[in-house]
This record gives sequence, structure tokens and C-alpha cells, in this order.
Amino acid sequence: MMSDGIKIFSLETISGDSLLNAYLDVFTRFYPDFDEWFMRKVVPNLGVTREIFLAKIGKDIAGICIIKNCEQEKKICSLRVFEPYRGQGVGTALVKHALDVLKDDYPLVTVPEESLTQYKPFFRKFKFQLKDSYDGYYRLGKKEYAFNGFL
Repeated sequence: MMSDGIKIFSLETISGDSLLNAYLDVFTRFYPDFDEWFMRKVVPNLGVTREIFLAKIGKDIAGICIIKNCEQEKKICSLRVFEPYRGQGVGTALVKHALDVLKDDYPLVTVPEESLTQYKPFFRKFKFQLKDSYDGYYRLGKKEYAFNGFL
């Protein structure tokens, strides 16, 4: 089922008391250094080489996407649709927006092994191609799968 009420917003700034922190916590399970990476790489480069998109349905945040957009690399760094909004077109809307901003139909995307099954149909939809897998890249004993490019 696709929701017609999906709106995509770009975050221009990050405030310290932002609710965003609660939404970003979902990534720390798979990426233990996520908070440090976010503060060191994303926040100082927001609006330059990094962008954050929020998908909203009504007043609720339904999903989040972080991209890297520079000459050296076009990447969807983080993508998450929150549980109550899955199956409503939120992920599709976020990825389409990211592809438009990146001006690239096949940016680098990686997923942890626990999420591969969940994302496979989604990647097929966008014709993303599995290129490699990396043992222990982000977490000891866990694989990270790279689509459309290499880490």
C-alpha cells in the first residue's frame, strides 16, 4: 500500500535538543561507531557533501535517509523506515529523492547481514547490484554487503 501523504524534507541544521537523536539510535545496533561518525562526518558537512532527508506522513517521522554526495563518492549511507510505516512507499520515496539529489541511479549502498533479506526485494526494485561482501568491516563476525560499488 502506498501512502499519498509522504513528504520529504531536508534537514538544514542539527540542534542539540533535536528529536533526531532518537531516530538515529536505530543505526547504532548495526554500526557501533555511528554516533561518532555522525558528529565527525555528517554534522560538519551538512549541506556540503552530506544531506539528511526525513520522510513524514502527517506530523510523524516515518523514515530517514543520510547521503554522501561528492565527486569521489555517491552513497546512500543510512536508510531506515520506521516499523509502523513499512509497506507504505516511504523507503521508495526516500530512495527516489536520494537518487535525484545524487544524480546517480546506482550509488553505493551497504547493508548489514541481518538486513539483507529485508532489503533484497527493495534493491531488486531499483536494480541495485550486489558487488561484494566484507567480513567484520563494521562489526566483528558480521558481514556488510555492498551494492553498486565497493568499500
